Amino acid sequence: MQSVTREALMIPSQNQLVLPLLKAIHDAAGTMRAKDAADAIAEKLELASDERQSCAVTPGGKKFNVFDRTIRC
Repeated sequence: MQSVTREALMIPSQNQLVLPLLKAIHDAAGTMRAKDAADAIAEKLELASDERQSCAVTPGGKKFNVFDRTIRC
């Protein structure tokens, strides 16, 4: 499996996600789960399906969703 970087997928940086995240939390009346936040931000930013679903592998072999990890970190 080939390693994928956030930049190669055009996924916004964490700094670029702050305002959409705050808007999503506001729209949810101040409370939401991390998964719901990731979905709301992806929708607001109109991310392509491949960007939203793309996975990468850590050096230790663990698979993770690149966008979800960007939101949570």
